Order: sequence, then C-alpha cells, then structure tokens
Amino acid sequence: MKTATDYVNSCSAIIFDLDGTLMHTEPDIRRATNQALLDCGFQPLH
Repeated sequence: MKTATDYVNSCSAIIFDLDGTLMHTEPDIRRATNQALLDCGFQPLH
C-alpha cells in the first residue's frame, strides 16, 4: 500500500481547488481539518 509520502513524491504537481471553481471541495477540506485538529487534541472548527 502506498503511503501519502509515496504518492506525493511520485507526483510532479499537486493542485488544490480551494475556491470551489472546479469542484465543491469545502466539505471535504473542513472535515479533514476538523479531524486533524481532533487528532492533535484541539477543538474542531464549526
């Protein structure tokens, strides 16, 4: 199984569509951010 590091190192570019023009990614970004905060012992953002 490839790790995140393996995947990133095999890519020549990573593109983030943060303003939502190509895909509606805000819910995924919010969910991932909140999980990372919880994993580090912080309160999630709402």
